[in-house]
Amino acid sequence: MRFLLLLSALVLSTAAGTVESLANQCCATLSNIIPNNVFFPNDTAYMQEEITYYSAQQTSQKPACRVSPTTASEVSQIIDQATRLGCHFAVRSGGHMNWKGSSNIGPSGFTIDLEQLNSVSLSSDQKTATLQPGAPWSQVYDTLSPLNLTVVGGRASTVGVGGFLMGEIVLSNGTIVTASASENADLHWALGLGSTNYGVVTSYTLETFPLGDMWGGTISLDISQAPAILNYLANFTLKLADDPRGLSAVTLAWNETSRDYDLFVSTAYLLPVSFPPLFSGLEPFVPDATSDTLTITNITAITADFAAGDPSGFRTAWWTLTFELDPQTVLEVFQYGQELFSDLVAVNGTQWSLNIQPINQDFIKATEAANNPAGLEGDNLFLILEHVIWTDASLDDVIEARSREFLAWAEFIASERGVLNRFLYLNYADGSQPIYKQIGSSNLASLQEVKRQYDPDNLLGRLWKGGFKLP
Repeated sequence: MRFLLLLSALVLSTAAGTVESLANQCCATLSNIIPNNVFFPNDTAYMQEEITYYSAQQTSQKPACRVSPTTASEVSQIIDQATRLGCHFAVRSGGHMNWKGSSNIGPSGFTIDLEQLNSVSLSSDQKTATLQPGAPWSQVYDTLSPLNLTVVGGRASTVGVGGFLMGEIVLSNGTIVTASASENADLHWALGLGSTNYGVVTSYTLETFPLGDMWGGTISLDISQAPAILNYLANFTLKLADDPRGLSAVTLAWNETSRDYDLFVSTAYLLPVSFPPLFSGLEPFVPDATSDTLTITNITAITADFAAGDPSGFRTAWWTLTFELDPQTVLEVFQYGQELFSDLVAVNGTQWSLNIQPINQDFIKATEAANNPAGLEGDNLFLILEHVIWTDASLDDVIEARSREFLAWAEFIASERGVLNRFLYLNYADGSQPIYKQIGSSNLASLQEVKRQYDPDNLLGRLWKGGFKLP
């Protein structure tokens, strides 16, 4: 038995050494092709790129090298060499995915870092904006806001760009193609839930629309207001049918400073009007707010305000579910979380929250009309995000297991109550969640067919580590 264990350990060690040797070979090859854009562990640029991940678990991974292309052509060369040599790699744009290995890799491979692909440009008629994936939304808004323009984008300014009308994408063989409604339309459709399956997108073209000043910000309230605020959010979701220009999102969160729970309501409205009728249910709570940043300003300031509530650099775990508009189930899930994390919040640096956002019926109908592959269906909904942050690496296994236990309970109780919707929002999902198994068999089959057409040998499935993979 001891001999078998030693032999097994030797085989595993040899295999790991072989993979790492191949990774070093890939890095050397790429260094010869684009010598100024390949960085190794002792390089300052390597270390600077590593520390800019949102999640500390991702920062802890140390790839054999980091490759920072500045053009789509360089991305093409990198992918071509990686698939020819059989190199494992990861791809990072904004770096906001949370679990270890979602957009970084260890010494068994290299990481393509798209931060240098970060331009934002307008068409001559200003009707579309072309964005590169390394640009955070703050850069997009900073560019467009002075022109009283914007695009549909992220509510937190530090998150990377995604979503497009047309895109330029590098396929597994290094070919650069355009994906749009009129060109490679099947690929364009599949990229709506593409993750790491089809190729590396190097630019996005989005439609612009006029936007001057707007109203928004965040108020904080005592946690005892949670039942009333969740009822407000349910009514707000219904009222979006009459006025779709607003957002309210509720966060129930442990506050380490006060050693108690707080409640936050983040709000945005696309006109410079304070408390329009859409938000009439919120105004009575404002006199009791312990903090209030509601103001008329621009989208850059409001999204920065939202981002301030979600700092980077912590160890993180999160998951998502979607419920029908049932405030009581949300409250019970939150109460279960309070019990589940009661011992952990006593540990310095550990915090958790439950965020609830509206998905209204018109949004769902528009998604269905566009035949989006995510399979979103139903009536008015609550999108749920559970989020845990901590600092002590020795707690990783405990907290990640506790978070998934929480997910299992929340999913069970929502199903029992008949309020669980199948939709899983990919950007909020834990790596263990079955993103592609809940989209419907027809959508899944179509995604798989597109995969066979554009990556017939499944090179990206085998070599590109991280993200969500098609079954």
